[in-house]
Amino acid sequence: MPSSALALQSLGNVNQRRRGRCPSRYAIVSAAGRPIGRCSGRLRLQWLIDRAEIAECLVNYARDIDRRDWRALQDSYTESDVMQPGEASVPRKDVSELSEKILAGCAFSHHLVDDPSIVIGCDGARTHSHYLASHISEGTAVRRQGCGWYDCDLERTERGVAVRPREIDDRMADRRATATALRAVAPRRGHLIRRASRVSRERRWPRCCTRSCCRSGPTGW
Repeated sequence: MPSSALALQSLGNVNQRRRGRCPSRYAIVSAAGRPIGRCSGRLRLQWLIDRAEIAECLVNYARDIDRRDWRALQDSYTESDVMQPGEASVPRKDVSELSEKILAGCAFSHHLVDDPSIVIGCDGARTHSHYLASHISEGTAVRRQGCGWYDCDLERTERGVAVRPREIDDRMADRRATATALRAVAPRRGHLIRRASRVSRERRWPRCCTRSCCRSGPTGW
């Protein structure tokens, strides 16, 4: 693993690619983002392992909703955080009940989280991924649908993988929800990632968000 003074970043994402320094497009960089050497095989392997774990974390939230596994969804939240859909705000213990109310009348869901851009640092990571969620009522009618971006900041801790504030925009219904601190246990002990995520609206959709949090795209860090 990189030391506290080092980070591993995708040069394609931060526009810092330097020819000859790292053939695989990844280089060890300082906290300030300056390349300081060639990647070792061990660091490249660790980067791939971390990236696979992070990508899996991005789908855990959607998977719990699709399966209506409210207990797992509740267990994904840290003890001290709350879920805030619209004007409501509920503690972790009420996440299951609120989720059932939000999806009342929906027989099943298809929640896709894909196309992640992942930049891994010494103590955390940053991701930018797309999501598409369709909640279907009895038959084939779409009752709720939304899409946008998940912008996530992740930090390694000692316990597992945790997600901090997630802001969700449901475009079709023009609703907004914030769910804080989603947590999933990493497969390797001692690697927990805290993720702060924000969902931004894509500008090509109607009723576009005009807030400054909107990003121009996967490389708009």
